[in-house]
Amino acid sequence: RLKKSCDPLIVAVAHPEWAHLVGKRLSEVVPLLAGQSQLDVTIQLSKAKKPRWTRHLRLVGLLHEGVWRFWITNIFDPAFTPQLIFDLYRLRWLVELFFNHFKHGLHVEHLFSRNENGIMVEIYSALILYLLTQIVIALAAEQTGLPLETFSFKRSCELVKAFLLTHLSQLLGQTQTVLLTFFRQLIQAVALMGQRDKCRSPA
Repeated sequence: RLKKSCDPLIVAVAHPEWAHLVGKRLSEVVPLLAGQSQLDVTIQLSKAKKPRWTRHLRLVGLLHEGVWRFWITNIFDPAFTPQLIFDLYRLRWLVELFFNHFKHGLHVEHLFSRNENGIMVEIYSALILYLLTQIVIALAAEQTGLPLETFSFKRSCELVKAFLLTHLSQLLGQTQTVLLTFFRQLIQAVALMGQRDKCRSPA
């Protein structure tokens, strides 16, 4: 994604109606995009008059919620429309968010175990908490009608952990009662029907 401090030079355009943008910097172009929702141009990143590195890149832009967002790519294939590049970036960003939440939100950057088995237990435990938090967020979003992005993963994860800690004994108590009932019934079934067939008396 293009940084706000970057102001590339437009050297070519994808559509003839944008020909008047060639030779201008992006900061000069944005005010001229009234009525447009997409931008697809070729740029030069360097601000130097005679740059050492003259490789051109593609800049695509989308008007999203009234704000222009820009991305730089080396994919010039027209099949990769600005919308498709935006969608691919959004999916890639979800991967980055996952690792950020996993490392920092779940504190997996500091493992306590020093053996393989212990490390795997910590990682799987963190993954279970991550998935549980995401499920709770999804259900909360559905209940409130708000988008998923409205919810903070860190805050939601802390709430899930606190809720589990305060209600775990109650949950386990109910589970223990259910399990005891289940095993009593299982023992009774085995006691009644699990015996060997009696040997027949020899005739």
